[in-house]
Amino acid sequence: MEASREIQLSAGTIGYQDTGGDGPVVLFVHGLLASGMLWSAVVPQLAGEARCIVPELPLGAHKQPMKPDAELSPRSVARMIAELMDRLDLSDVTLVGNDTGGAICQLVASRSR
Repeated sequence: MEASREIQLSAGTIGYQDTGGDGPVVLFVHGLLASGMLWSAVVPQLAGEARCIVPELPLGAHKQPMKPDAELSPRSVARMIAELMDRLDLSDVTLVGNDTGGAICQLVASRSR
């Protein structure tokens, strides 16, 4: 079962869903003007096999404002995802992105090299 949570990041607070579990970690990244609801049909199918994490990123459809001085460029959102993974002590994460989220996943992956 997914649990709704919030986490404070450098740029502000974001909400996220976390199915929990001991399986491999899959982090879903939505695109511009979308929300984590994009993954609502996918996550239940994987939840028994993987720990699914779905953040609500500040890409236009988020409900909670970021700090007034927060930078919201694609690279900044990628840094937020990297910070989220660090704060949740996640390693060996599979990033899954849709649309703009795919490009942001590439930015996250390129930071780890």
